[in-house]
Amino acid sequence: LDQVLRLTLFITVPSAVGLFLLRQPIVSLLFKSGQFNEESLRLTADVFQYHIIGLCFVGMARVLVSAFYSLKNIRTPVLAALANLLVCVPLAWWLSNGPLGYKGIALAASVSSIVQVVLLMVLLSSQVKFFDFRRLFRSIHRCLCCSVLMGAAVWPAAAWLEGGQHGKLMLGVFVFGVIFAAAGLYFLLSRIAAMEEGTMLLNGLRRKRS
Repeated sequence: LDQVLRLTLFITVPSAVGLFLLRQPIVSLLFKSGQFNEESLRLTADVFQYHIIGLCFVGMARVLVSAFYSLKNIRTPVLAALANLLVCVPLAWWLSNGPLGYKGIALAASVSSIVQVVLLMVLLSSQVKFFDFRRLFRSIHRCLCCSVLMGAAVWPAAAWLEGGQHGKLMLGVFVFGVIFAAAGLYFLLSRIAAMEEGTMLLNGLRRKRS
C-alpha cells in the first residue's frame, strides 16, 4: 500500500502541475475546430484547471478504496463516497451561484475528493497498524519540490504556446515535445532528490515487459 500510494503521487503530482500549465494548448489541440472557437477554448480551460486540483486525490482514493476491499471492509469506502457526495452537491450549488459561476462545480468536485481521501486515510490508520505515514509525507514533500522546479522550467514554454498561433500539427509536436522534456527533467530531479519511486516505476515496467 505504501509503495502504490507513493507511486501514484510520483506520477500524478507532476502530471497535475504540467496539465495546469499546459491546459490551454492541450485543450486547443484536442478540441479546437469548427464551432469550438476561442471562447469555447477559454471556457473549457477555465473549468479544466479546477478539475486538475483533484487529480492526485482521485488517484489516491482509488488505491485506498482497494485497500479497504482487501481488508473485506466495504462499508467504509461507501461511507467515504457518501461524504464525497454530501460535500460536493451543496458546495457546487454554493460556489456556482457565486463569483466562480460554472467553474465552482469543478472546484467542488476537487474539494470533495480531498475530503474523501482525508477521511479514508484517517479511517485506514486505525486498521493498518504498521503503515509508515512519515515515509509517505516525505515522498509528498519531495514530489512537490521536484514538480515545482519542473513547473518553473515548463512555464515559459507553456506561455509561448498559449500566446502563439500554431497549426494543429505544429502545436501537437510542440506540446508532446514539452511533455516529454518535462517528464525527463522531473525524473532527473527525482534521482537527484534520491527518490525511490523512479526506480520502483522502472523496475515495474521492466517486469511488465518481460
